[in-house]
Amino acid sequence: MKPETLREKRAGTAPARRVGEVFDDLAARCRASLSGMAASDIERLTSLGVHVANGEARLDADVELLRPSLVRQALHRDASAWLRGMAVHSHLPSTHVALLEQAQAGPVAGHVIAAEVQTSGRGRRGREWHSPFGRNLALSLGFALPRPAAEVGAFSLVVGLAVRAALADVGVRDAALKWPNDVLLEGRKLAGVLIEIGGRQWRDVVVGVGINIGGATAVAPRVEQPVADVTERVSQPVRNLLAAALVNRLVDAAAAFATNGFAVFKAKWERAHRHQNQTVTIKLAGSGETVTGIARGVGGDGSLRVATPAGVRSFVSGEVSVRDAPGAR
Repeated sequence: MKPETLREKRAGTAPARRVGEVFDDLAARCRASLSGMAASDIERLTSLGVHVANGEARLDADVELLRPSLVRQALHRDASAWLRGMAVHSHLPSTHVALLEQAQAGPVAGHVIAAEVQTSGRGRRGREWHSPFGRNLALSLGFALPRPAAEVGAFSLVVGLAVRAALADVGVRDAALKWPNDVLLEGRKLAGVLIEIGGRQWRDVVVGVGINIGGATAVAPRVEQPVADVTERVSQPVRNLLAAALVNRLVDAAAAFATNGFAVFKAKWERAHRHQNQTVTIKLAGSGETVTGIARGVGGDGSLRVATPAGVRSFVSGEVSVRDAPGAR
């Protein structure tokens, strides 16, 4: 316990509570005192999805906390053999950053890090991923991929397929994919994927997945696109089941990709692609150029192929954003 400051001793008060301490209590007891907490910190709690009333923070009855034991019980044999360690934190700035930092010290293949809430979650191209406490699945996994470095971009598409399959496992069976790494429900963002090379060799890959599970209402005012939620399709608690389904599906997908590359996934990904054979507008992040054409699938490296009046062009991950052109579904 930290010693009281001189001012606190003179005033006869206890040290002010910190946001992290409240998160710890919520994860342990589903409630926490806010006594002595600064108004700005209480406001921070509410912005992260915590219900605050009468000097207390409390989790709603429908919030399902993550339990490693429940996740492990639902793993398939191959996933159980793959798993070397699983850590669930009450709060982290970012599960993705935490696993990348761990990768600097050694291999992270088989390791999973999850958090009830991320205070600085990371999305693609530096965007923030919002994750209300207990109402989002924020999960990062480490893999070793013995494939050429040029194929890492294609692996992002494979992960999207695995996320879609895991969602179907718990009852969300109509999700679609948006190139390169979004999962959509009725055209609204349900989940996102972030992949980065970690450690001292490129074969250490960190996969981050974020899925809205009851938090879309809190997230919607803070993002620029429509959002969807697992609870639109599933009423019962599924956070632990979905975490296990993600590990199961990702372990299987990574093994198949390591052996066969992207070729065995290409047709399946294109069938799940929401923009397949539709008019899309591509906005290049660097030059600001805008290209309109018909999405004609993906290349072997995971690049998006677009038929334009000037011919078919390919776009690689990280360079573009994709939006439906006017009139497209």
